[in-house]
Amino acid sequence: MNMINIISWEQNDNYQYGKAYDGGCYDQPFITFEFKGKRGTFDDSSCGSFGRRYYINYDNKYHSFDSIGNEYDPITYSSFDADDSEFINAFFDKFGILIPID
Repeated sequence: MNMINIISWEQNDNYQYGKAYDGGCYDQPFITFEFKGKRGTFDDSSCGSFGRRYYINYDNKYHSFDSIGNEYDPITYSSFDADDSEFINAFFDKFGILIPID
C-alpha cells in the first residue's frame, strides 16, 4: 500500500491551541507531501466555526473546498477523477478528508 509521506509542515505563527476554534489564532497548516514519488501540497486555511477552506494540489490536479460564510452550500471544485482513487484513499487515510470525484 502506498502511503503519503510528509515532507514539511508549516504552522501559522499565531496559532494558539485554546483559541484555535473561535478566537482567531487558527492552526492553518501548509503541508508538502509526497505520494508515489510526486510532491503535492495541502493548504488548510480553515477558520474555526466560520468554516473550512482548503486546497489540495497533486500531480497537476487540484481540489478546493470553501464553506466560510456558507456552511450549508460550500463551494467545491475538483479535477481529480476515478483514475486517482489510490491517491484519494491515501489522502483520506492520512488527513481524514475525502476528495470527491464525479
